Amino acid sequence: MPKRIALSNTFVITVLLSTFSVVFLLVYIDEGYYDFRWMKNSGNWVVFFIYWMVLFWLIIGVAIGLRLLKKNSNGSN
Repeated sequence: MPKRIALSNTFVITVLLSTFSVVFLLVYIDEGYYDFRWMKNSGNWVVFFIYWMVLFWLIIGVAIGLRLLKKNSNGSN
């Protein structure tokens, strides 16, 4: 079983907040047509949450993958 790749709490919180901000802006533009009335519809919040989690886990996965690549490249010397 491979060892766990640790990410700092600061990094995870930064990614969580930055992905929230980007997805919030995109949902504001796409679902709300530059209006905050989209927030009244619960279906829009479901879409928002799904997009947010997909983007968050994609970035975390890329970060873990890059750490694994760095670890493997340093270990092969």
